Amino acid sequence: KASGGALHFIGLLSDGNVHSNIGHLLAMLKEAKAEGVSKARVHILLDGRDVPATSALEYVDQLENTIAELKDASYDVRIASGGGRMQITMDRYQANWSMVEKGWNIHVHGEGRTFASAKEAIETYRAEQPGVIDQDLPGFVIAENGAPVGAMKDGDSVILFNFRGDRALELSMAFDGDASFDKFDRGVVPQVLYAGMLEYDGDLHIPHKYLVNPPQIRHTLTELLVENGINEYACSETQKYGHVTYFWNGNRSEKFSEELETWEEVPSDVRSFDECPWMKGTEITDLVIAAIESGKYGFIRCNFPNGDMVGHTGNLEATEIAVETVDLCLTRIRKACDEHGCILVVTADHGNSDQMLEKNKKGAVSVRTAHSLRPVPFIIHDADERHEMDTESPFGLANVAPTVVELLGLKPYENLTNCTASPYADYLLRKENPTQEEIENAVELMRLSEDQFVHWDYPVGPDGIRLRCAPAVHEQYKYETPIDNSSCNVANALLSYYELTGDRLAFEKAKALIDNLTIQQHQNSGVIPTAFIFRPADRENKQQITLNCCFADVKILLRMHHLTQKQP
Repeated sequence: KASGGALHFIGLLSDGNVHSNIGHLLAMLKEAKAEGVSKARVHILLDGRDVPATSALEYVDQLENTIAELKDASYDVRIASGGGRMQITMDRYQANWSMVEKGWNIHVHGEGRTFASAKEAIETYRAEQPGVIDQDLPGFVIAENGAPVGAMKDGDSVILFNFRGDRALELSMAFDGDASFDKFDRGVVPQVLYAGMLEYDGDLHIPHKYLVNPPQIRHTLTELLVENGINEYACSETQKYGHVTYFWNGNRSEKFSEELETWEEVPSDVRSFDECPWMKGTEITDLVIAAIESGKYGFIRCNFPNGDMVGHTGNLEATEIAVETVDLCLTRIRKACDEHGCILVVTADHGNSDQMLEKNKKGAVSVRTAHSLRPVPFIIHDADERHEMDTESPFGLANVAPTVVELLGLKPYENLTNCTASPYADYLLRKENPTQEEIENAVELMRLSEDQFVHWDYPVGPDGIRLRCAPAVHEQYKYETPIDNSSCNVANALLSYYELTGDRLAFEKAKALIDNLTIQQHQNSGVIPTAFIFRPADRENKQQITLNCCFADVKILLRMHHLTQKQP
């Protein structure tokens, strides 16, 4: 505002919730107007990867409708540029800086093929390239009277609204970089104030400025292994290298121990992955087998990107080759494990190649490029010992590290000792028609998982209702189960779960319970609008009961005698 410049937003335009959410962008556009910003420009990256393959216009329409509501004489806001996420801007692990260079020139300098609107650009490219999906659409610039409407200038500000780090780091490096930046020629660099949604790399402090503090991830598996003096080896090709290093170590780009951690990267090919679906599977396998044969490492991890990266292209035949490639690679690794007395664990963080087709809203079958939501396998192969696994309970990714710790015979961190509560509660609450007993069991499990109960500022539910259910945790107080498994308690926990996950199903179940509540007031006007209660840790102090604040709009009223016979 002080400079009179424009506020630019760059990010992935979808609600895929993997890298971004369009809701964040729309909220910031509204807040910018409320704060007196006079000019805003939006540079959109088209998804088609974490959402349906050709859904871009749905999100463009949503954005344009919001722009139409906001735009007036005091607020000039419009889309300025864009392009497919796999063509411009969103490279990761420094695999293809030319993507970032293209995005830089399009977003910053307004250099590229021009169109009158984003819709015109998308429709034109689709007509010129039949079958092209959103992630592969070329870049474009919105122009008026022959000039770009959103080229950046000195005094402007820029917000990258992606919240995931891997595909946000390189653009952030370009904006924050000084004269020594050498990844590509940035041309004349405008003097802008740049901020990311989060600090994407806590070790390198990228970017310099950010809107939200990143999560602090502690007590990772690598920390435990390092404390126990276990040598680790990690490898993958560029496309997933960060998954076995940066993400694995809790969003850290640096090692916990240079002595005990060995990382090795196989450069990925710079081309569409359906053109070489075997990718670098053979090279990764060679490295893993060499690490096994060396006898140096107590823990080896690798990632085969084939099923995910090729699955994202939507090319079914290529994806079949990708999966077969991984089969062959795992066969070789299993043989090496058997020969050297190793335990082999095979799993994934999500599916992709297992679901290549889906029905669109019109009922027609279309290519699916997004991750699937099916459960992933967890396989333990050990030629020397039989391991009994609980195959009945629906465990989740939180159980992988504790299982590895148990297989290694190590003493786990406390946070790795009770990781069944959240996944199982998640399973129960996601069932289409859970019984009352299942919902109550899920609530009880959520109570047992301490990290579920953290402070949340009043989020807005999908129906515009402001909610606050999970109380702030304070050192001098501890939990006391307030009532039996009542509808209020269940609803409150479901809403807490909705706040944590955005799961609409949990919200709807809670809302149904709330709607069915019978409001009964205590004779001494004693009703309290919360299902959680704290007592002072000193049990002898009976004089005060400390209650957390209530819902802002939705009032869940509990009869006083469920909690205490005394009026608070």
